Amino acid sequence: MNTMCVDEKAKDCYANENADFALHLFNSDVKEDILEPWFIDGMENAKDVAGSNVKKQESAMRKYAKSKMLEVHEDDSNCPICLTKMGFEVYSEYLSERTPKRGKNKGKLWALSKSVYDKSRSGLVHLYRLSGTKMPKRFDGQLRQFMSGISKK
Repeated sequence: MNTMCVDEKAKDCYANENADFALHLFNSDVKEDILEPWFIDGMENAKDVAGSNVKKQESAMRKYAKSKMLEVHEDDSNCPICLTKMGFEVYSEYLSERTPKRGKNKGKLWALSKSVYDKSRSGLVHLYRLSGTKMPKRFDGQLRQFMSGISKK
């Protein structure tokens, strides 16, 4: 068992990052391949309970996803994302599509600071650790190269 000391604020931050990623996956073509069926059902339920307001649906799904990310533990085999089925292409697409949600660069691709991408990567690494899944060396190498490219933009 991995024993790690991560403060509550960092856990919350990682859960937010991973919930955003899970929401991205839920709205993608690879949803059925990468997300666990129980998680998809829970997201659908959260969406239905929220009614027809799109912002409320998104908020309810993000809240559900975050709650599940906070519960991930290697002894429970309860990670909503099947990390062993996820390739670098899926994660890099997610990072590439992230845009600012407000401000002068709202919706503009590649307008986020490097620290935002670093936070996403840290969240993913934390999720691998929590779930007891080893990140494949190739994936890790590709991710490092991608992140170094972002810092040179």
